[in-house]
Amino acid sequence: MAVAADAKRLALQVVPAPDLPRIVRTDPVSLRQILVNLVGNAIKFTDHGQVTVHLSMSDEIPQRLQLEVVDTGIGIPPEG
Repeated sequence: MAVAADAKRLALQVVPAPDLPRIVRTDPVSLRQILVNLVGNAIKFTDHGQVTVHLSMSDEIPQRLQLEVVDTGIGIPPEG
């Protein structure tokens, strides 16, 4: 995804939470597909600025990895 971000001159950052475990057991194929889709869309719809992926453990569901993709793109209108 860095190549796509660089092509648009966007900063691409990954911000892990300080308490994120060193090792997280997950389905690597599914995780990759989710990240490629979310980050790819963020890059696609962001013309300038940055795309940031925040990684943390869920407060609501024990042992659940939480991903949040934040960008400076056009966003989704509140009505849908």
